Order: sequence, then C-alpha cells, then structure tokens
Amino acid sequence: MSPSILPAPRDTEGTGSPESTPSSTPTQTTISSSRSTAASASVPPRSGPGFLPNAAIPGPVPDDFNFDDKIVVPGCVACFQLPLAVRIRENVRLEEHNNASILKTVTVKHTPTPRPADLDIGPPLKPLFFYSDDELQELVESEALCALFSPLPASLLRIVVATRAKTRKKVESERRVQKEKDKQADASILSKILEIANPS
Repeated sequence: MSPSILPAPRDTEGTGSPESTPSSTPTQTTISSSRSTAASASVPPRSGPGFLPNAAIPGPVPDDFNFDDKIVVPGCVACFQLPLAVRIRENVRLEEHNNASILKTVTVKHTPTPRPADLDIGPPLKPLFFYSDDELQELVESEALCALFSPLPASLLRIVVATRAKTRKKVESERRVQKEKDKQADASILSKILEIANPS
C-alpha cells in the first residue's frame, strides 16, 4: 500500500487520541517527498528560463524536432456571421502572421547545430476565415468588387486569378470548337449549292 494513502493510526485506548507512531510520519513524508522529486525531475519544465514557448520544449531546439508539423496551416473557420469585407481584412492579417511564423520556423530548422538555447521557432499558425462558393464566384466575376475589398489575401487572389484563367481558357476552347463547326457547316452548304448548280 502506498504510504501517501495509509489509514490514520487507530485509537487503541478509546481516548479519542490516535495511537502514537513516531516513526510512521517521517517515513511517509520522506517517501512522498522522494517520489515528488523524482516525478519533477522526469517532467520537463513548461516555463521559466531556457523554456521555448513556441516549440514547447526547453532549448535548444534539437535536430530531431518535428518542424514540418509546425508549418501546416490549420483548416479554415466558417464564420459567416462576419461580413465578407471583415473576413477578407482579417485573412490579410492572419496570412501575414502565418507567413512570418513559417519563415522563423524554417530559419531555425536550417540553423546549424548547436543552435542557441534561446532560439525559438515561430508562434502557432492561425486558421483563416472561410468563403462560400457564392462569394468566391462574385469575386471572380467582378473586378469592381475585388477593388472594393482590396487588398485581397494572397490565397484568395490566387483562387480568383486561377478561376478567371480557367474560365477564359474554357471560353476560348468553346469558341474554337464553334468556329470549326461553322466552317464545316459553310463547306457543307457550299457543296450543296455546287451540286444544284452543276447537276450531273
């Protein structure tokens, strides 16, 4: 039985006073203290001098540290109670935070060992706000709307530019197909006219 959960000494004379056991209390205190000291020694400190809050370890950052997990941006947050203009403005700020954090983390990763004990990685990355399909379509179709909400976050701008390019390519492809169909139709009409004009 663990000394820290031993029952209280019994009252052997009915006086209401516990039986005197001079040796039990110091022994329990010594064992409990030893266990506490051992447990404290096995658990790394979570704060104080030498602790890196972003890496969540005591410095310096070791070579086997999992840097890759620290540069993955969390999934987007759907919060449509916030107006589109607010979400766009906040995403610009959040992207700047994430980019600066990733740069710092990658810089630490490529810093030769032994690294300085106080060299920490970037702060935790933050999720961006989500856009609906309808909102994205409006931005793709309207240059004026994009100008109104400018500057756009880089991630949003890339989506808008890529979607416009894809749409433009599709329209051009459809135009070429239609032009070829019209050409074939004209050739067919001309052939019939020639047949009528020059019956065999």
